[in-house]
Amino acid sequence: MGKLVLPGVLIGIGLAVVLVAVIAGFVVVPNLIESGIEVQTRLENGSDTYGNWEENPVPVYLKFYLFHVNNPKGIEENQKPNLTERGPYVYSEVRRKHVSNIDNVTSAITYKQTIHYTFEESLSIDTNGKQLRLSDKINVVNLPFITLATRLYSMDFSSLSEWFVRMFISQKESFVKEDVTVGEVLFDGWEYPSMYKTLLDLAGGEPPQFKDGRFGFYRGNEGANDGEYVIDSGINNPQNIGRITSWNGLKKLTWWDNPTDPKFKLSDPKYCNAINGTDGSIFPPFLTTESILPVYTTDLCRSISFVYEKEDVHRDISGYKFTVPQAFFDHPKDNNNNYCFCPSPPHPGLESTCAKGIMRQFGCRDGGPLVSSSPHFYNGDELYINKLIGMNPDKNLHETFVLLQPDSGLPMKLRKRIQINLEIQNFQNDFVTHFNNIPYTLFPALWASEETELNKKLADEMKSKLITPMTIVDITKWVLIGIGGLITVIGIVILVRRKS
Repeated sequence: MGKLVLPGVLIGIGLAVVLVAVIAGFVVVPNLIESGIEVQTRLENGSDTYGNWEENPVPVYLKFYLFHVNNPKGIEENQKPNLTERGPYVYSEVRRKHVSNIDNVTSAITYKQTIHYTFEESLSIDTNGKQLRLSDKINVVNLPFITLATRLYSMDFSSLSEWFVRMFISQKESFVKEDVTVGEVLFDGWEYPSMYKTLLDLAGGEPPQFKDGRFGFYRGNEGANDGEYVIDSGINNPQNIGRITSWNGLKKLTWWDNPTDPKFKLSDPKYCNAINGTDGSIFPPFLTTESILPVYTTDLCRSISFVYEKEDVHRDISGYKFTVPQAFFDHPKDNNNNYCFCPSPPHPGLESTCAKGIMRQFGCRDGGPLVSSSPHFYNGDELYINKLIGMNPDKNLHETFVLLQPDSGLPMKLRKRIQINLEIQNFQNDFVTHFNNIPYTLFPALWASEETELNKKLADEMKSKLITPMTIVDITKWVLIGIGGLITVIGIVILVRRKS
């Protein structure tokens, strides 16, 4: 009987070690880590997460690529627009959230975010190594000229539109604005004729980009905010962290609802006008490959969703890459809910074609004929690519994505890319004859890439606080399971031998 004591003890110890390793490694310690992550990722005033959310410690850059028009005069004679991309013109961003109220009972935080931009000349170098400057001259589509003509035409002021067009042509205004500086195109603005203000007031008022007699695509953005947000702090439920409950006092949008447009009957207005998800600066923890991440973006005046694409690595940290799904770009006939993002222009004489990969924005852009798309119409209709010279869509250069550490939901790499286009209408009437030779198309002005990624310091911090402890736990449990299993096997071998 004494011969069986030692193997019995070994088997007992081995099984006990395995059991402890399994319980501790698969249940107890992971639950403790998960609880720690839940606490760390809450937006509680005084926590690291709150401080990093309030003032982002990770450098953010906004890179502009402008489309230079090589044949400005030829376009008005029905030549295909010949465009050359110039950039990147790089700006650094300083983002700060200004919190006005914190309600711990409802876990609500109210804030506005301001962004300050600084041009980074040392980073603004093109692919040929050429130094780029804001003083560089460029020919760019003349948005003020086209916007005003389209607005007046839409209001049935056709004769006034023709008078306006003729008057400004005599003052050397044209379809393309020639020899303006990049700085003027972006934030500084170029000067437009004083009569514009009078006519813009007549046609519905001046858009924000028209300010003090000057127009720039990003004029007025410096130091401005994009509205008041009320979000969930995640204190009561970490899966709700950052979720927007209202924006500018609205629970839903109003831009994408036009009951007189028959196309809207094919879309779900709750889908179109929904304010879903976060503002894109924060995401919930414990992500899986099945997670869907909604984001509301004021740049597009709508909510979009990100879905899992693949696993990727940044600074030796594994993450999940989420991208915008194909359904977002689909033609409305393939995804009926996209009909509401293809509203008809405000005049029956204007082209109202819907297409893949575009979104009309005049409803939220003060009536301007603006259309957003991916850069170079990536994932868009070839109709627009083929009407232009110089479009070269490329997934690696032009897609929008975010790479997240799945346990914490922390962004490790982000690329948000949007192209600004003007919808050029062929009026085809006896009044605005100046546009009769210009075929209908979407004319790109520029595209922007907002980029950020985890630097080495923050990556090392993530490793030490999250990745390394989880790795140690993972290795330790398997080592203990192996040791326990080995002891158990030794005990069984001894037992068998002594019995025989």
